[in-house]
Amino acid sequence: MAPNGAYVKPFGTRTAMDAELSTLHGRLKYLRETVLGDMSYDELAGRIRKKLDDEAARTGASGSSIQRYETGQRQPRADYLRAMSDVAGVSVEWIVRGPDADKLAAVKERKAAAFDRLADVFRAEEADATEVAPAPLRTADEDQRGPTTGGAS
Repeated sequence: MAPNGAYVKPFGTRTAMDAELSTLHGRLKYLRETVLGDMSYDELAGRIRKKLDDEAARTGASGSSIQRYETGQRQPRADYLRAMSDVAGVSVEWIVRGPDADKLAAVKERKAAAFDRLADVFRAEEADATEVAPAPLRTADEDQRGPTTGGAS
């Protein structure tokens, strides 16, 4: 599924979108055209500039710069990518690495959570084992006689 919830063909079926999303400039173009509703370069540049703090960074967010990013003629700066991720509502990692990056991050988070739960179980078992003293071993004669009262007969 695309970042905006649009349908994307399942993996294993190559489409023009797969090719488009396989490059940084393709993903930038995809975000502007699909996620942001075919926003114009200048409108996107205005939104990006609002997100940027640094004056030098704002100069890299012009309509012509964005067009060069999307055609692969220029590489965007990190601050531009952060602002673009805010505007488009996707992670910087998705923009830089592609659609599988979010899946990989989700898998890593699930694995870390599973390991944390497993570690909690082991810690709880260790705590239970130290709190409960094991029952003393009984001999065969004691087992046949039944429970002992602890006193002499």
